[in-house]
Amino acid sequence: MALSCKNSKHGGCLKRNEKAIAGMARACPENFEHKLFLIKAETARVQGKITTASGFFQQAIHSARKHEFIHMEAIANELAAKLFLAQGFEKVGKTFLTEAAGHIGNPIRVTLQSSPVENRTDILLSAINYVQRTGKTQIPFL
Repeated sequence: MALSCKNSKHGGCLKRNEKAIAGMARACPENFEHKLFLIKAETARVQGKITTASGFFQQAIHSARKHEFIHMEAIANELAAKLFLAQGFEKVGKTFLTEAAGHIGNPIRVTLQSSPVENRTDILLSAINYVQRTGKTQIPFL
């Protein structure tokens, strides 16, 4: 069950941080625009606004690619994959997972949840294999 931002203790904090990032994105879109789109996408996802979240994930991916933030493009693809897989859109989810996994081979090292991207390759590829093998779209290890 998704939490609603309006019912969350952290909703106000999230809005303040989103507003701050929005200001930074206006001043320097090449460094912050993709981050703002990711925040908006995750906010919409938590609120159950799947179509809105999908659009913001697409914008985050495009912006990160345009400004050569390859690691953020991979993260945005991974989060979009989780969104679509949770909704039962297996083919779309697999496509985003494949895109995310494709960027991980890049020599740039990043961390997400304290894990090097190189270690996440196995996780993403395992997720693709899990969906293909079981047909289930809820991935217990993502």
